[in-house]
Amino acid sequence: MKLIKIIAKQNLVNYRKIMSYGLKETYPLPPYSTVIGMIHNACGFTSYHPMKISIQGKTDNIISDIYTKYSFKGGTPFYGKDRHQFYVTDENNEKYGINRGVGNIELIADIELVIHIMPEDEREIEAIYNGLRNPENYLSLGRYEDLLDIEKIKIVNINKRESATLMNQTYIPLINYSSDDLDMGTIYKLFKTFSINENNIRRFDKPVKVKYVSSENQVADVYVDDDGVPVFLA
Repeated sequence: MKLIKIIAKQNLVNYRKIMSYGLKETYPLPPYSTVIGMIHNACGFTSYHPMKISIQGKTDNIISDIYTKYSFKGGTPFYGKDRHQFYVTDENNEKYGINRGVGNIELIADIELVIHIMPEDEREIEAIYNGLRNPENYLSLGRYEDLLDIEKIKIVNINKRESATLMNQTYIPLINYSSDDLDMGTIYKLFKTFSINENNIRRFDKPVKVKYVSSENQVADVYVDDDGVPVFLA
């Protein structure tokens, strides 16, 4: 089987956990939906193209930082500078207040990513490969400003092995393994695909249950790429 393999780096990045508001927490690696969205943007896809993804990486540093945040409640009038720092106006020139404050955020420092991509339609391999090599806009992964520096991109094959050693911290889908089959790690439910309803509201589909496992662990019955890197597609 042929896949596209990306080796990339990011400096300070936040892969925001859903429902984290007071403190913008981060997943240790980007979720599937974030990676798939980046691929679609790079290739200019306007509809969903089914694909499987494997995500792994190396990092040891998570730091805390502050950021400027803006908040508003729909329909709240602008009460003046004593209560709101800014305002917006609607088509009737009515003013609505906006507050500016400070929030806390987790940032991963100096992460190295290894991502494998297998489109459902093998004929799309070249299109995705070329889209990632020559994107229409700069690539980001996480927040809009979290630039993705791709160091290498190539097409590889994967083959089955009886066992292999993890080279990176890795998301391993539990559809093919039970949690007891793997060494200690953290279980996450990560979204992969979504749909947009008639009100333009995004609805995520059923999440993928994975275990985040550290490097140097042995995993049985696993696919590896041409470089000997284990691959866990979801």
